[in-house]
Amino acid sequence: SNLLSNTKYSFKHTIQQFGPNLPIQFADITDFALSPDGERMARGEAGCNVANYNYSTGVAEFKRVAHSVPVKGISFSPDGQTLASGGEDSQIFLWDVQTRQRTILAGVINSVYALAYSPDGRSLAAATGTAVTIWDMSDIQENPLLLRGHS
Repeated sequence: SNLLSNTKYSFKHTIQQFGPNLPIQFADITDFALSPDGERMARGEAGCNVANYNYSTGVAEFKRVAHSVPVKGISFSPDGQTLASGGEDSQIFLWDVQTRQRTILAGVINSVYALAYSPDGRSLAAATGTAVTIWDMSDIQENPLLLRGHS
């Protein structure tokens, strides 16, 4: 709990120092990500929303009810053009940051608790309960690689 308190304080301090215009309600945030260029902040919310803000002005570029349950994982692609969101509804959505269009990622079989892109953007990994699921982003409709626990 001390680590969580320190992390929450650090996040609040960072946002207050560098993004004072952002309309933040900390109780609603379940995950957040900064774009690689530092121009946007996206957040997942307990209210099932995905929101993307201009970091300097605090203006919401889009906010959508994205999932049927709280959003647990959110991540920008390394080029900043795609935002991935995942939740306990066992779905991952890929959002085009410019057009705001949503694509559903195939092959999710469990609740999503965290998301991360590889540094080159060619893979997306999701923590899904007792497994890590990895997609090849060049063919997102192909079955992903599923890595299960230790033996």
